[in-house]
Amino acid sequence: MKKPKIWEIARNKGISVRNLSKIELVRRIQKAENVSDCFATIRVRECSFMNCVWRHDCSILHFKSCTLTGGV
Repeated sequence: MKKPKIWEIARNKGISVRNLSKIELVRRIQKAENVSDCFATIRVRECSFMNCVWRHDCSILHFKSCTLTGGV
């Protein structure tokens, strides 16, 4: 999901978007929705929420960070 759409979602939930990374912003949205703030964490490996709106970006960002840091 592109950042402008994420900003719109955050603003609609009363979340300030200033100086936040995409990952931190999505996690704050998740907290505001009373769900686990698991975006782009290792939990993606066992995630069963197939209809999660963040799923695609979550997987990409998590595995990209693992590649950059040498983790899996």
